[in-house]
Parts: sequence; structure tokens; C-alpha cells
Amino acid sequence: MRQNREPISISQNGSRLRLILFCVVAVMLVSIPTAISSFFYRTTVLPKYVLLVVGASLILMLLLMMPLSGERGGAEITAARSRLTLLLVLFLITVVVSTAFGAAPLGSLFGSYDNQMGLLSYLCFFVCYAGLIIAIGANERWFVLMLWSILFTGLVVAAYAVAQFVGRDPFLSPALYTYPSPDGPITRVPSTLGHSNYLGNFLLYTTPISAAMAFASTGSARRIAISGVALSIAAIAFSGTRGAWLGLLGSGIVFAILERRKTGVVRTANRKGRRVAIIGTSAFILVSVLIIAAIPRSRSILLRGRAFVTDGLTGSGRTILWRDAARMVPSYALIGCGPEGFSKAFLPYKSDDLAKNAPQINNESSHNSYLDSAISYGLLGAVFYAAVIAYAFLLLFMSRRAAASKSMRLTLSGLAASLVGICIHNFFIYNQIPTGLYFFSFLALTVAASNIVAAHASGGVRAEAKPTASRKAALILSVIAGTAVVFLAVYYASGIARSDAALERAFDYARAGSIEQVISNGDIAAAGPDPIHAYDYQVARAITQSIDISEDAPLDTAGTATERNALRARRMKAIETAMAHSELSLPRSLTPEASAVLLAYLAFKSGDAEKLRACAERAVKLDSRLFSARWLMAEALLSSDDREGAIREARAALALAPSSAEAHSVLKRARGEFEDLLKRAKKAERKGKLDRAEAQLRRAVRDYDSCLSCHRALALFWERRARWADATIEWERLFREAADAVAKDEAAAHLQAIKERARTGG
Repeated sequence: MRQNREPISISQNGSRLRLILFCVVAVMLVSIPTAISSFFYRTTVLPKYVLLVVGASLILMLLLMMPLSGERGGAEITAARSRLTLLLVLFLITVVVSTAFGAAPLGSLFGSYDNQMGLLSYLCFFVCYAGLIIAIGANERWFVLMLWSILFTGLVVAAYAVAQFVGRDPFLSPALYTYPSPDGPITRVPSTLGHSNYLGNFLLYTTPISAAMAFASTGSARRIAISGVALSIAAIAFSGTRGAWLGLLGSGIVFAILERRKTGVVRTANRKGRRVAIIGTSAFILVSVLIIAAIPRSRSILLRGRAFVTDGLTGSGRTILWRDAARMVPSYALIGCGPEGFSKAFLPYKSDDLAKNAPQINNESSHNSYLDSAISYGLLGAVFYAAVIAYAFLLLFMSRRAAASKSMRLTLSGLAASLVGICIHNFFIYNQIPTGLYFFSFLALTVAASNIVAAHASGGVRAEAKPTASRKAALILSVIAGTAVVFLAVYYASGIARSDAALERAFDYARAGSIEQVISNGDIAAAGPDPIHAYDYQVARAITQSIDISEDAPLDTAGTATERNALRARRMKAIETAMAHSELSLPRSLTPEASAVLLAYLAFKSGDAEKLRACAERAVKLDSRLFSARWLMAEALLSSDDREGAIREARAALALAPSSAEAHSVLKRARGEFEDLLKRAKKAERKGKLDRAEAQLRRAVRDYDSCLSCHRALALFWERRARWADATIEWERLFREAADAVAKDEAAAHLQAIKERARTGG
């Protein structure tokens, strides 16, 4: 892209601080979207959040120093003055107010464990916004370099997505992004973004910019940009994100309209060139289609496209979610529920239709950025959010009209096309750290482009301010304040990184059933800087998983009664530890119903009927339309001999998840149907009809899998038939799942007797 070197504003003199600031911002724009590490439990979210917090603190320190450094005075800071900045500040004020008075103030400040999109992240985005504008100033060369860093990031992200689609993934297991469907498995690649929807949303920022840079460049630069466009389009297709497909279509239409006549991008200067362009493009598309068709996973694209029709244009249940979420607007019109407060505030508004669509899921968002802004930040926040977008478009079109160079007009067309695609896709999605950062960064690029166009039009050079003694003193204070901010950011970021690494180890040990190692690493994870105790909930999950897996592992029945009691005591201690962690997470959690359900499940595992009922009642009170809460409530009532209540709750659970084996089991046990089967089996055995007795017992075990009495009856039947291997299987199942010591001791005694019989040959 050719650069217009005159006139040069004062911000082009190349101050050291500004150069450092530019580098820090560029590194953040490249590293945050591409960051991924299997060293952490949150493979994609944690590295991005750490880089955001630390990077924003460095930018803030540089911004504090810059007006007082004596190199420019306050000249560079004025570059950020814009009506767009004012609107953005007003929007952030609504975010601050909704955080302070929303559904979960502390949770909204730090954000959820899964997304980390609290107020702290928004403040970091704004610091990056200011840093980007001031770093570029009115320097068109630096503006273009920043665009190339964005293009490079999109290229890397898209290339990794394409590699995932063809089965070459060095970081993640394909099972994590392969989903079942009635027509077969669907592969939806996430690249480094954590989910296919986030990938599609992110590439809508980079793809139109890459196209603009391709048209504005020549030689190898153009080839790189074209590669970025091609890979990005392929990655968006492979993601299966239908909203992103629509956004990409909108971006392409807008870019074509803007550049149809002004720059001749669409029209070729001569017929021969037009024919070559058409033939080349057609050949590229044909070859691409043939290559993609040869890949087995390409069927996923067709299945996702067909889903437009098969799901009734509901967007996988989004229209139901929008309907339910819209009912929240009057209640939160004034202040809002706060960033990421939706999941907690939404519980009373969830309908039966939505619960049946996803019985085990509680929605973290309305999956519509515009509706989210009205609910999370109040109507005033939604107005300012819309005003920011509208004024960004106005500023882009004004700058494009005034731009003197063809390359700048192309770039501004690319920016406008990107924002159009994002605005379309935002009807179906919400921001994550990378897309939130890029939204603020593209707003900053809009202001920077306006500054560049204005500087070239005016030809003026602003005067430098001279350093003074008082300014030097203030500079020292700014350095101290900035250093303190960086220190706090590094302390916080390193602390949560250490916690997340320990949590990853805890889940690794949990998958092996090593309870003691899970607890020790869980203690490290929970000890980090976590005011909302989100890590406590995750640690409780890890311990619970380790308990479940250790119970399913083959038993060593040679142990003495003392050793068996010690094992049972360790498991009970682990359950108590998990419950303690879960209790800590409950008061400040953005998803309290999840903590309550986990507590109820742990009480169920411990065999404590009274605690089970109390925890299940709390879970149902928090979310009466959550399947797991209703199932555990049925188990609680059955353990209290309230069969009618258990039947009622089991039916409520089945209404949400009709195919649930757990709910069917508790319903049948509450009805007492298995008792009839056991009686008929016993009667048939007395009459010598052993095949019929065996059939009745097998049916009881099959239909009432969690009925331990059924497994006990079948184990005794196998012993009477001298089928010791089959009896061993049933007694081991009973030993693992029995809650009371008497049942466990009975199972252990039978297992020991069978083992002794096998040893002696008796």
C-alpha cells in the first residue's frame, strides 16, 4: 500500500514511549486471539485473560507516563478525543453501574469462570482502545502495520481451523469439537477460540480487512493477503456457524457496493483482465470445492446448512431463548443485571420449552448482543451501545469520503464491511475476550483513520510541550502508579494461572480415580486470588469425578475389613471435602443452581437422606426447570419413603428429559414395580423354573439399573447356580454403589468367599 508522507503530524516523530506502546498493542492483538495452552484447564480462555490483564496494565502505565514524558507533552493524548470515545465512556458508565447494583456484583466484576467477561475485562478493552488510538496517532504507516498484524492473526487462526478440519490438531482432541446428530457426527472446528461460534465471529473482523489489504497491495504482500482471505472463508465454512455465514455474505455485499465504482475493484479496466479474473476465480472456487469434497468431514458443512430448515429456523432453540430473555427487559430496564449476570438473573424466566430443549444447560446469555445489552446494562446501556455502533459507521463513511488516497478508501471499506458482518452475527452471539478486544480495537481504528484523514487534510503540525520541573515530579508519580498497577495485574494473573494449572492436574488425577492427588492439587487451585470462589466449584467437580471413577474401578477384594473400612472412610472424607468446596462457591456464584445440584449429588453419594433432601430442595428452589435438580429431588423423597412425592418429581424430571435412565429408574422404584419382579423370580425358582427366574431377575436389573436390591437378588441367584464369575460382577457393583456399611460388608464378605473358593478349588 502506498503511503502519503505529507503532511506529517507531530505524532509521527516516533517517540520511544509511543513506539513501545504501539508494539505492546500489536502484540496483544496478535497473541490474545491465538493463545492456547493445554497446560491450563481452561485451554483457551485462561491464556487470553492473562494476556489481556497484564497487557492492559502495561498500556495503562505507558499512557500515564506519556503526557508527562516531555517528548510530546499531552499532544498524543488528544488523539483519543472523539465523540465515539465519549459515547464509549457513557456506555462503560452503564456497565459500571449495572455491576455495582446488578444480580451478582462481585461475579460481574470479575466475570464467569467460563468467559471472564466481567467489568474488569471491559476496562481492559477500553485501555487497549485508548492505547491503540494514541499509538497510531496520525501516522498512516503505523495504521497500516496494525492492519497487517490483524491480517496475520486472522491467517494464523484460520490456518489452524483448516488443519483441524483435515484432522491435524496438535493441541485438542477432535472429540471436543465433534458433535452427534441424527444424520451422523458433525465436526465444527474452534481453532484457538474455544468454540466454533466464536471462531466464526472473530474471523468476521479479519476477513474483510484481509480482502481490503489484498486489493490495496501488490506482489508478495497481496499473495499473503489473498491466502488469508481464502483460509478465512474456508474456516468460517468449516466452523458450521450459520450466523457467521450470513455475516460474511453481508460483509461481501457491502464491500462490493462501496468499491464498485470508486476504486474499480469489482470492474476491471479492460476486457482481457476481466476474463482472466473471472477464469482465475472460477478455477480457484472449483479446485477448492473438489478438495473440500474429498475430505470426509466436508459432510458436516452440508448437515449444518440443512439444519437451517430442519430446526424450523429456530437457530437451535435461539428463538425460544430470545422469547424468554425478552421478558427480562422490563425488570432490568433501569440498571440491568450486570455483565455476565444473565445466567443468575434468568433462572425465574426460563420456560418449559427452553428447559426441554436443553434440560441440563443453563444459558449464560441470550445469544443476542443487542438483547444482552438491554438486559445486562439496562435500556440506557443498550442505547449507548447502539449509538457507539451507529457513530462508528458515520465516522467511517465520513473519513472514507474525505480520504485522499485510494488505499485509505479501500481500508475504510474493509473496516465498514467488517463491522457490518459483526453487526449481523451479533444477533446470534455474544462477545468473548478476543472478539470483545477486537470490537474495541476496530472502534479505535475508526478513530485513528479519522485522525489520519483529518491530519492530511489540514496539513497542520501541533506544537510540542516543553518539560517542566513539576511535570518531571508528576512523571515520577505516574511511573510509581503505573508500576503498582502492573504489579497487581501480574500478581492476579499469575495467581489464577497457577490455580488453573493445578486444576488441570486435579482433573487429570480425577480421570485416574486418584482421590488424594485430586484433593492436594485442588487445595492449590482454590488458594489462588478468586474472590467469587469459582475454583472451589471446579475443585468440587474434580473430586466428585474422582469418587465416581474410583467406585467404578475393579475392586481388590483381598483386603481386610479394616482396609475396606479405611477405603470407605477416605471416600466419605472426599465427599465432605467436595461439599465444603461447593458450599464456598454457592453464595457468590453466577450459577448457584449448579453448586446446589452438585451438593445434592454429593449428599446422594454419601447416603445422607436428610442432607440430600435439603440440598435438592435448594436446587429446585433456584431452578425448578433444571432436570438434575428434579431427579435428585425424586431420589431425596424416595429415600424419605415419600413415594407419591418421588413419583411426582420423577415425572417432572421426565417431562424435561424423557429418555433419562435415572428418572425412569427412580419412577419405577417409587412405584415398587421391581418388587413384583423379584417376587415372581423367587416364586419361579421355587417351582424349579430357573430360566424364567433368571429372565425376571435380568429384567429387574435392566429396567432398574440403580436398584441395588435387584443386583443383590441376582448375585445370590448366580451363587445358587454356582456361576461365580457372574455373581462376582453383581457383588462388585453392590460394593461400589452401596451407601450403608452393612451392605458393603455383605458384598465384601461374599466376594472374599468366592475368591477363597476359587483358590481352594471348592
